[in-house]
Amino acid sequence: MIRAVLGIVFSGIATLPVIFSNFKGLGYMPAEVSHAALAGAAIGVFLGSVLNIGIDPLVFALAFNLLSTLLIAREGERGETERVNIVLGSVLALSVAIYAFIKGLGSSEMAARIDGFLVSDLLLLTWNDVALLAFISIATLFSILLFKKEFTYIVFDPEGASELGLNVRFYTYFLFSLIAASGAVVARTMGALLVHAALIPPAAIAILLTKKLDRMLIASFAIALVFGLAGLLISAVIELPTSGTIGLLSSLTYIVLLLFRRKQT
Repeated sequence: MIRAVLGIVFSGIATLPVIFSNFKGLGYMPAEVSHAALAGAAIGVFLGSVLNIGIDPLVFALAFNLLSTLLIAREGERGETERVNIVLGSVLALSVAIYAFIKGLGSSEMAARIDGFLVSDLLLLTWNDVALLAFISIATLFSILLFKKEFTYIVFDPEGASELGLNVRFYTYFLFSLIAASGAVVARTMGALLVHAALIPPAAIAILLTKKLDRMLIASFAIALVFGLAGLLISAVIELPTSGTIGLLSSLTYIVLLLFRRKQT
């Protein structure tokens, strides 16, 4: 149970970069590129099973996410949304193809390990998982806190940031790398299929609730934490799948809130 709670905390931290991606007009990107984690995890599990390479599949999932996200960032520099969408679709197609191909090659045990990144369960996290997730999450948190001002400049006014002497390209790639790390974290804690439900609603609700960036970041983390703990409690009481319950609670709350605000306006 302690490992599950820590996983929820890590998932909450993972929502922080999504705030900035929303303002950049790419709110969907963290969830989309997280599917690349499937391909990376499949490769990691395959190499570990066949070649006895003792590297956690999460490392491969993170590497594949980083590669995919930086490729998208490169296309985004050209300012062509259509090209970004094409790359996103290509990454998703390639990831699913690699996942399906490798899954079909191995044993049922290997397939089950790979599927652990498709739909995961917080209650199945090991202490090794927790240690690696903690490292990624703490690095993400400190990066957001240290470079919050720079990220804000490049998201809202990249031209002005450049005139102020900021290396816009560096900070853009850095931010996209944090987005990739967030996707990999949630793919491990809850599964690639539930990344949308874990990352998007908390950040989107936080943006609806306040207009100040500091409060948005705090609210996004707090909302994700509440959804996670509530989902964990509900699933324990009435014996439901933990990750699915959290994802359902998060998504339904966001939809209800949107409908409520629409009626008010």
